[in-house]
Amino acid sequence: MDASVGPGSAVGYLAKREPIRVPVGCSLQEAASVMREANISSVLVGDGGAIVTERDLAEGLCAGLGPGDPITAVLTINPIRVPADTTVVDAAALMLNKEIRHLVVDWVDGSIGIISFREVLAVLLENVTPQLWLATLSVAVNSPPDLWLG
Repeated sequence: MDASVGPGSAVGYLAKREPIRVPVGCSLQEAASVMREANISSVLVGDGGAIVTERDLAEGLCAGLGPGDPITAVLTINPIRVPADTTVVDAAALMLNKEIRHLVVDWVDGSIGIISFREVLAVLLENVTPQLWLATLSVAVNSPPDLWLG
């Protein structure tokens, strides 16, 4: 992680690589294999209007779905999206408020990326003066939910 990235940095910095995608018709097992191979915890589905995460796969299997069942049974349509200039601390607050672990990042040019809570947390924990972001995060987490999605 670049030492110049901090709580006030844009999340776009974390979402630089092209997101991995799977086709709409793939199975739970195929999606899990793609995630394992790429060492990632989520994939976009099709054109990016949906996402499947490790948690989605686990919940599907616990609900009785099998590895051959389609990912359409577990995917999340219209995942929460943020502009690339959203700050890391604001992204953390949003993820905590919405109880999610992944955000789709929208770039001005129309491209997209994905960030995970793990990446956001790593930036926060690497900050040498957590007092700078803890107060901001505390206020953000305790703010009314309607402020988080406009």
